[in-house]
This record gives sequence, structure tokens and C-alpha cells, in this order.
Amino acid sequence: DMQSIQTSGIVAAVGGIIGGLVLGPLVNAAVIHAVASAYLSRPTTIGQCFSHAFQRYFALLGTSLLMGLAIFGGMLLCVVPGIIFAFWFMLAQHVAVLEGSAGSAALTRSRALMKGNIGTGFVLGLVVGLINMGIGVGAAVIPQPHARVVATGFAQGIATLLATCAMVVFYFSCRCKAENFDLQVLADAVGTDADVQPVE
Repeated sequence: DMQSIQTSGIVAAVGGIIGGLVLGPLVNAAVIHAVASAYLSRPTTIGQCFSHAFQRYFALLGTSLLMGLAIFGGMLLCVVPGIIFAFWFMLAQHVAVLEGSAGSAALTRSRALMKGNIGTGFVLGLVVGLINMGIGVGAAVIPQPHARVVATGFAQGIATLLATCAMVVFYFSCRCKAENFDLQVLADAVGTDADVQPVE
């Protein structure tokens, strides 16, 4: 009946909000931290990744919302500014998780890191997008409904992990170009207590 439909709609809306504003950012931050730790040859655990994610949750959420508003505003202006903002700020979430900044500071930092790297970012996004689309299409053609649902969920997880890995490596690549960050990576490899803060 109508009441059941309304109740289902409310439950779905609440679930979407929780997923988009709580679970999504937490999982994203945890995965970014895990991939960055692997890249820097730092041992870590799932618990440590989610602990870091909880610490950076509000910073990441605020940065993501501000980034979304900037891109949306740019799209409303004339589309092109929105596209430019999307490239400028494509590393803002990684900055928020890995460097301890947030909001406008993270957006500014991302823009600085993207200077001279927009072309690479475009190609990377295109390649990752095509791979993810191929994974999704492959899962969608499975004829058995239940198997298709499972495969689609698994494919989405793989696609998300692949995109996150690619973007974390791209983030460190931009840092290496901007501030010779490879010296800090070397320091980590020999066991010193270097962190992931910008080089002064």
C-alpha cells in the first residue's frame, strides 16, 4: 500500500544519506591510507586504516562537499570552469586524508600539485574510467540474476580499489615532481620516522 511505499522510500533515503555521508567517506579515507602506506612500504592494519579514517572523517567530508560545490558552481557558470575546477581539485581528498589539511586549504594544495599535471590526470582518469566500464559491463552480462548482483557488487569494489590505487600513485607522482618527495620515500624505506607532510 501507499504507507509501505512511503516507508520504503524513507528507509532508502536514510540509507543513501548514511552511505553517502558516513560510510563512503570513511571507506574512501581508509583505502587511501592503506594504499599510501603500501606505497611508502609502511606496515599497517585494517584497524589502523579505519582509525586514521575516523580522525580525518570531518576534514574529508568538508573538503569533498566544498569541492563538489565549486565544481557544480563552475558548471552552472559556463561548464568549462566546472571542468577546470574538477581537474584542479582532483587530489583534494588525498590531501585531506594524507596531509592533515582540509577545506579551502586542501583545494589550494591540490591545485598547486596539479600544476603541469592536468594532462596526465586526464589520461589517467580516461584509462581508469574505461577499465572500470569494462569491468561493469562484464559483470552486467551475467545471465543469472543473483550471480549478476554479486558480480556487479564485486566489480564495483574492484573498480573503486583500482581507481583509488591509481589516484594515490598519481598523488605521490605529483609530489615527487613538485617537491622531490622521493627523498622522503627513501627515508621511509630505511626505517626513519618521515611523515607524509609537505616538504618546506
